[in-house]
Amino acid sequence: MGCAKAILEQAEVPLKNHVVITDLGIEKNKEFALKSEDIVKVKSAALDICSNRSDNNPAPSEKPFNCCG
Repeated sequence: MGCAKAILEQAEVPLKNHVVITDLGIEKNKEFALKSEDIVKVKSAALDICSNRSDNNPAPSEKPFNCCG
């Protein structure tokens, strides 16, 4: 699902990257009982995208994190 992305695009908020949570195997629901393993999946995916890391680069925890440029 790209609901938040579509909302931000409609508001003309520039986006460089995004994470589609359902692509991580997390189903959309209306519950707020978040599973810790799902939070870890989303956090890892966001860090991967924001840091543009590859297998040759250090993990985000090993270098300064700056997602906004």
